[in-house]
Formats: sequence, structure tokens, C-alpha cells
Amino acid sequence: MIAFQAHRVRPDIVVNTGDNVYEDGLANEYARYFFPVFNADMAGAQSDAPLLRSTLFYTVLANHDHNGSNGDGIPGGDFNMACWHSLTA
Repeated sequence: MIAFQAHRVRPDIVVNTGDNVYEDGLANEYARYFFPVFNADMAGAQSDAPLLRSTLFYTVLANHDHNGSNGDGIPGGDFNMACWHSLTA
């Protein structure tokens, strides 16, 4: 898995280019497909890696990260933009 391979080289920073979960960026998609991969309890080829706990981790929000709603009309990607940062050269 890519998270495990990144963890093995101990990077100073990870920059993820978006489309973190499919299909609509709902909380249950992050709980199932994002956090278990990038915040696993232990590093392993079959269990991914604890990158979120051990490495500066930036991710971009793309179209699949905020398309859906949770069933009552509230957007799935209800992100508090105050907690997101941008990198500048």
C-alpha cells in the first residue's frame, strides 16, 4: 500500500493531491477509506501506516472530497476552512 511505502522512508512532509475518498466525501467514506489507511495503529504492508500521527500531512480537497450530502441536505464535505492551510512557495 502507498501509505506503508511512504511511511517506510520517513518523509518530513506528505502532500496528498486530493480525491481522498470516493464517491462523495461523506464522513462514513473517510471513516472507512481514509483514516484506516493513513492513520493505522501500526505500519504494515497489509495494514497501511500511521502517517497522520507521525508526519506533517497536507491534503488537497478535490471534487470527490465534498460532493455528497448526508441525507438531510447538509453537504458531506462540511469543512471548517479555518483549520485548512495553504502552502506558498
